[in-house]
Amino acid sequence: MPSISVFKAFRILAERQDFRGRATRTVVQVTGEVDVATSAHLAAVIAHAMASAMEKEPEGKVDLVIDLAHLSFIDVSGINVLVRAECQARAYGGALVLRSPNRSVRRLLDVLRLDAVLAVE
Repeated sequence: MPSISVFKAFRILAERQDFRGRATRTVVQVTGEVDVATSAHLAAVIAHAMASAMEKEPEGKVDLVIDLAHLSFIDVSGINVLVRAECQARAYGGALVLRSPNRSVRRLLDVLRLDAVLAVE
């Protein structure tokens, strides 16, 4: 009988702070690996985080921070999730920021020429 493991690679933290006139920054901390098998889960977590933040912020100005400090690997399917999340955040008048990506993630963004599209802090 195969064993079933519970996937717990993402954690959501909601921070309320005054940031450039915006009231909410929602932080999604990503740990482990994001690939074709897990990217749909990351997309669902980001969508849930964005929806929760929008409920709490009636003006709809929500900044989404994706904390990648503990990310060990990401493939193109994961990068695609981040690009779609950036588009969604912008559509709601907010912004998406990638926090603390490691060297290999930065290199992938550079190779794909997404460093101009996705903000990094």
